[in-house]
Amino acid sequence: LIYFRVKDNWHSVIPELIRSGAKAKVVIIFDIMNNGRIENLQIVRSSGLSPYDRAAVSSLKLSEPFPNFPPSFSGDRITLQFSYFYNIRL
Repeated sequence: LIYFRVKDNWHSVIPELIRSGAKAKVVIIFDIMNNGRIENLQIVRSSGLSPYDRAAVSSLKLSEPFPNFPPSFSGDRITLQFSYFYNIRL
């Protein structure tokens, strides 16, 4: 659910710069709190192109709030790392 929501939002904010063919990778680490909000968002690898970095961050912010954690989950947060690839075949 988290992946697909973020992916859909990322596709809606990908900058026009992508048409230039500029290749880049952005890596972000963040916490999703038990209330569904994102905290401690950090770009741990910048693309070097601010439009790409901003699009990656926006895809997460637009996806908030995420569903609350199930009662069986004992923590108050989950830490995730997302990688965004621009014009790079995997």
